[in-house]
Amino acid sequence: MKKTTYFHLFFVLLLFFAISFTACKKEERSWQSDYSIPLAEISLGLTNILSDSLFSGTDSNFKFVLSRSLFSISADSMIYLPDTISSFMFASIGSGEISPGQTVFVKDDDVYFDLGDVKITDLIIRNGKLNLYAVNPLTQPLLISYKIPMATKNAQSFEFSEKIPASTSGEPYIHSMFIDVSGYSLNLKGENQNQNNRLQTKVQIKLHPEANSSANVAMGQEFMYYTKFDEIEIEYAKGFFGTSQNTLDLDTTKLDFFNKIKEGSIDFENIKMNIIVENGFGADFTFKLNSLQSINNRTTQSIDLQGIDVFQSQNISRAQASGNSNNPIISSIKEISLDDSNIKEFIQNLPDELAYSLQYAINPFGNISGGNDFAYFNSKLDVKIDLEIPMKFSINNLNLVDTMAYKLENLSGIEMCKLYFEIRNEFPLQFSLEMDILNSLDNSVCKILPENIIYPAVPTSTSTHAVVSKFEVYLTSEELDKLLENENLSLKAIVDTYSNEKVQVSENQKLDIKIKADFKINFKL
Repeated sequence: MKKTTYFHLFFVLLLFFAISFTACKKEERSWQSDYSIPLAEISLGLTNILSDSLFSGTDSNFKFVLSRSLFSISADSMIYLPDTISSFMFASIGSGEISPGQTVFVKDDDVYFDLGDVKITDLIIRNGKLNLYAVNPLTQPLLISYKIPMATKNAQSFEFSEKIPASTSGEPYIHSMFIDVSGYSLNLKGENQNQNNRLQTKVQIKLHPEANSSANVAMGQEFMYYTKFDEIEIEYAKGFFGTSQNTLDLDTTKLDFFNKIKEGSIDFENIKMNIIVENGFGADFTFKLNSLQSINNRTTQSIDLQGIDVFQSQNISRAQASGNSNNPIISSIKEISLDDSNIKEFIQNLPDELAYSLQYAINPFGNISGGNDFAYFNSKLDVKIDLEIPMKFSINNLNLVDTMAYKLENLSGIEMCKLYFEIRNEFPLQFSLEMDILNSLDNSVCKILPENIIYPAVPTSTSTHAVVSKFEVYLTSEELDKLLENENLSLKAIVDTYSNEKVQVSENQKLDIKIKADFKINFKL
């Protein structure tokens, strides 16, 4: 939370005397005025303390809820198309003359995409292009016609014809172009519709019918073309996605919801956490968590998750097709409870990072779908943590730190400065405050608050009754100079529960802090 308060002091000088000084009479005039300026205003609630989080429930059952992805496999990491479709280079075996419209080369090709043990029969391209690269060594233009009969869109096969300009100054002309193939469906079953990973292409190259004249072909003259897919995104794929074992040795994910807590400890009454494995692929998986570690880099303390059932291999069933084109996937969800583990100690370590290792297998039981595995663009295998903490806890010397910016301008002749604090506490928690002036490197150059206690709110039958605390601080000349020289403050709230009992806090409770600066300024004319 970053707050910026800009204060612009405009002093209106009311002249109650005539501005007509004589050359022989000059007197210095001075007076003293008091000014009060709001310096900072902060409202600190649970959403500020526990960052990047959601809350749910009633005041009496208020919960902190977090869902964070640990590991994810997307569709494009499982299913892909190799770049090259067709590629051919040939040299003339004789010499002679060819006429406009005369065929130079014809080739029907059966392209096989080597995808290992992945066997794709049907595929829809979401976005992408086809790149044609061709070389013309002749002095007249060529016409290349290219067709993929089993790539269709709106019941029409993919095909195009392209003019390849003539060579110039004896140098072959190199031609490259891109064609949008978004939305095309590819039938990869082969010519007899009983195979996979196969795509038929047809190419014809001839001297362009509109060529100015015939062209001479020399012995050994080389012609070349190739086509490839470019930036392909797959909308849908069907087939058998293969069988593979995969291990992730070690990875980490950042957690930032305890970032404002710099010191101290917290004892939650209860913590519930699950590992959720969501499978959006029409393929079976097994999943096994090998390790999970809570890391607090501030304290350098790490705690390993421990439990009997946590690290068992889990069978993850395949997703189902919904038949709804807007939401085509009914994901399979596996919930792994961490109730029988040291999850409370794990979370009360206040981690800012989780380290984990895992393993998973795709189709561990083989091709049991008979080639009916499927994936959509949004399909993924997502492993995440779901954390739920009722907001009832006790706290010991917990330090919450936040910074704010301020700006004081056009202040000179200050004789005295007093800071006035008004704190309204709605929490059933006891606070004390510390405030530092920070330099441009965020280092403290001055502490300006004495010891203080912000008493907890008074419990009522439905919630709490706020307690307001007020106090004043007179700045020394050195402290005042530091305040004027810098533009950032650090506010630390040190929190304890009253009598160390576990207390329930609610969504609407907050700590409101108002800081006002009173100045006594001397003016001279």
